[in-house]
Amino acid sequence: MARKKVFKQPYLGVENKDSEVHSLIGLHGEFSVVISLTNNVQQYSADDESYKRFHSAFLNIIKILGEGFTIQKLDILSKSTYTKQVSEAYLQRKYDAHFHGREYNSIHTYLVLTKALKSKGRFDEDYKAFKLSITKVVQALDTYGFEPKLLREEELNMLYLRYITMNFSEKSIVLENFQAKRTHVEIGDRQVKSISLIDIDRIDLPDTVAPFTVSGSGGLEDFPLDTMHFLHNVPGFRTLVYNQVIEVPKQTLTMQKLQAKQNKHKGIPDPENDHAVEDIQNMFEGIARNNQLLVKAHFNILVSADESELSKTTNSIENALFTQGIIPSKNAYNQLELFRSAIPGNSSELKEYDMFLTTAEAAVCFFFKEKLPVDEPAPKGFSIRFTDRQGVPISIDPADYSREVGLINNRNKFTIGPSGSGKSFFMNNLIEQYLLYNTDVVVIDTGDSYSGTCSYYGGKYITYREEVPITMNPFVMTKEEFNIEKKDFLVALIAIIWKGADGRLSQVEEDLIAYIIMEYYQAYFNQQDDGWIGNAGLEELEKYLDRYGIDTELLFLEAKERSVYAKQWEGKDYYSVLGIEADASVHDVKKAFRQQAKNLHPDSQSGDGEEEKFIELTDAYEVLSDEKKRAEYDSLFSLTANPEKLLLDGKSETHIAKLYTEVLREKALEINNSLQIGSLDFNSFFDFAMFMIPKVIRKQNLVFNLDEFRFILSKFYEGGEFETTLNQSTDSSLFDEPFIVFEIDNIKDNKILFPIVTLIIIDVFIQKMRHRQHQRKALIIEEAWKAIASPIMAPQILYLYKTARKFMAEVIVVTQELDDIISNEIVKDSIISNSDTLCLLDQTKFKDNYKRIANILSLNQVEQKKIFTINNLDNKDGRAPFKEVYIKRGEFGAVYGVEVSMHQYLTYTTEKPEKLAVETYVHHYGSYETGVDRFIEDMKEAELSTSAFVVLINSIGIPLTLAGAARLLIYKKEKGSGAGSFFVQNYKASELPYQLWLDQPISKIA
Repeated sequence: MARKKVFKQPYLGVENKDSEVHSLIGLHGEFSVVISLTNNVQQYSADDESYKRFHSAFLNIIKILGEGFTIQKLDILSKSTYTKQVSEAYLQRKYDAHFHGREYNSIHTYLVLTKALKSKGRFDEDYKAFKLSITKVVQALDTYGFEPKLLREEELNMLYLRYITMNFSEKSIVLENFQAKRTHVEIGDRQVKSISLIDIDRIDLPDTVAPFTVSGSGGLEDFPLDTMHFLHNVPGFRTLVYNQVIEVPKQTLTMQKLQAKQNKHKGIPDPENDHAVEDIQNMFEGIARNNQLLVKAHFNILVSADESELSKTTNSIENALFTQGIIPSKNAYNQLELFRSAIPGNSSELKEYDMFLTTAEAAVCFFFKEKLPVDEPAPKGFSIRFTDRQGVPISIDPADYSREVGLINNRNKFTIGPSGSGKSFFMNNLIEQYLLYNTDVVVIDTGDSYSGTCSYYGGKYITYREEVPITMNPFVMTKEEFNIEKKDFLVALIAIIWKGADGRLSQVEEDLIAYIIMEYYQAYFNQQDDGWIGNAGLEELEKYLDRYGIDTELLFLEAKERSVYAKQWEGKDYYSVLGIEADASVHDVKKAFRQQAKNLHPDSQSGDGEEEKFIELTDAYEVLSDEKKRAEYDSLFSLTANPEKLLLDGKSETHIAKLYTEVLREKALEINNSLQIGSLDFNSFFDFAMFMIPKVIRKQNLVFNLDEFRFILSKFYEGGEFETTLNQSTDSSLFDEPFIVFEIDNIKDNKILFPIVTLIIIDVFIQKMRHRQHQRKALIIEEAWKAIASPIMAPQILYLYKTARKFMAEVIVVTQELDDIISNEIVKDSIISNSDTLCLLDQTKFKDNYKRIANILSLNQVEQKKIFTINNLDNKDGRAPFKEVYIKRGEFGAVYGVEVSMHQYLTYTTEKPEKLAVETYVHHYGSYETGVDRFIEDMKEAELSTSAFVVLINSIGIPLTLAGAARLLIYKKEKGSGAGSFFVQNYKASELPYQLWLDQPISKIA
């Protein structure tokens, strides 16, 4: 009869008096604390420096602890099962159902620090020193980014129970039968085998070790990996525990023993002894040169698996170790001892024959250093799901969390993916999830890539057609909305119309257009009726007319010509006739007249009077002696060089002043009538520009091709070829639509309309940003970005990005050609520099020409290594077809999978036949969700591949209801297993009696 033994617990209990540190007390009085950790090297980080930092961190921790401490690190890999979430959204429910039940690895890491009791009677003193060392270590771990957390009594008990049951995935723990055998340990229906990495009798390790290894195959060429990276991929296990133990002995005593061993080997001539002497000498030299510590180390891997899987699992581990230059022990028959020694805090049960002497530097190289990605926090509830490299959904927050932790300053993205790389699937997947989080999405597309997603969401799908063009009125705005950015936008719009997307404005042309736009809005916002002109004074009228380039001197001459005295007095200098000064008084006038006229009067006694001279003197006297006439005379002839002096003290009532004011007022009325703008649109702007530009050109003496300007812009004016494009306001309902797709493929080759319509849509988005202040916003510009990537548009691109930041919005530019970003300065200087997030699909085809693009995108060697693992890992088993994407936020990036359900695939597909077949079902059933559900149900019932089923549906033009299903079943019965393809190839829609088609699923057929 087999003797039954009780599994002896390795602890006396838990010391929990300290509120911070709960310690396990071992059977021999040793103290142990357990610290949960997160390894600080991300799997597939491609950063060899991160492995070195890990290595350096643990070397420092070992030195902090010093002699007498044992460091036990447990990395526990367990199998978890993805459980679907609860979602109200149809496609997200299908997404979760697709992954529900999928198995994946989880990693739990614990660091156990154990200190042996120095001597009896000094428990309190030793424990106090122990706690001080633990505090230092926890602080160091936190500094190194390990996220340490000391386990408390309840957590310690749970960890112990999970270990002895090898259950780290199920919530409930059940203690099962435990039986130790020579080659393994049995726990319930599972077997646990311990694989010791070192056979103490024959230590088979590589000649040199490093904190990481470099892969040379499997899509990871020249890629740094954890020395024990293969643990991620071990097949068949339920739980895997990698137990790493380092004991720091007394250095002086250990060195003495080592010296004695060297001397012993020297005394026996033998090649193996010579090698041993040389190895020991090299160790001495390394210790002296690098101040290294000698440690005792033990490493073993415990695998829990079903009996049918255990052999395959252990063989996989041993083969992987062999490729690392490690031959595990073939004599590990002490399975129970190895199992017990891996219990947290029980490494003291390891025997001398289970440990080997080495340096701390070498031992830490065998520590497991990697962690798996986890869901990112979502402080504002915004979370986007992709899959990790295992194929399990993982959430990231590319907006709020990324900004809060300083990865990015803006939410803008730049996406590159060659044809066939999965770019459209990635973007559709992104959009579908954006719309879950109160995000308004506007897409400018040139390839019909988003019709399925738009149909699913019931969004607006607007296609440019000649009979129904996309229109807008970019000139409409309030006085508050008009600013320098809006002015620059309109300058760019006029420039594109006039010069084309690739043209350039001269400085004069740009300044003149900007001036006209400013004057246009000033005239509109400040326009008045004619009433103010009737009350305006002469000076106010002159200033008003001068603003519009009117020559007031010409108007004065016109007033002068109207005067009744102008011709009568013209050329007569009455002051000279009387021989007086211009400032002579009336008395002086009379005196001069009397003196000169007394001898010239016809009745004078002298008899020698000159009648004409007398008349001239008389005229001069009458004018200059009459105050009113003299003022008129002075204004006409003496002061015409300075017409403003007509005002004198501002109260002049002279005849000419009245006439001059009258002429000014008439001209002001004419101008004011010309400047009356009924409504803001391109037509009124064109009228205003044609009125103003000639005046500005004349006044400033500018060179400006007005005829060319008028001719080209008139195409968008009333009666022109594109008269509605800029004169009809956008449908205001668009501002409330959460999802709008502008499909402008029909005009992508139109050099006039393509850039203008693209600009129109961007302006619609900007208006939408201002209108919808409480929503997130995203503008996605597919290949249409090429229409605006010109020097003329550079300021507008910057304005768009600047404005987006203010309104919780983002701009995503999508392209597929590498040359697009290499050759276009606008992309490099305006788009990329303002996009903190970079999304790259498969870049393999560009690999040989990547140096320049890497410089433009600020991709260092580490990030490039990550990029070239896209779609190259051996991680496709058990997964639906998927593509991977590299997402770089700020300086750092990671690769994620875009794997979706069949329902999402059919929604995102860009294949025309597939889109048509899905649309057939959706139209027939009147609901997107019902249509897609029935499509998939019928496809499964028909036992056809997706491609064959699509051909079938497109052939018959209606869903596969009763009659079609019956016909299909007949063919299957007649033709056997190849019936599906036979049916597709031979079916003719005309053979069907359409009146028999009923709205019944295939499953209803007997």
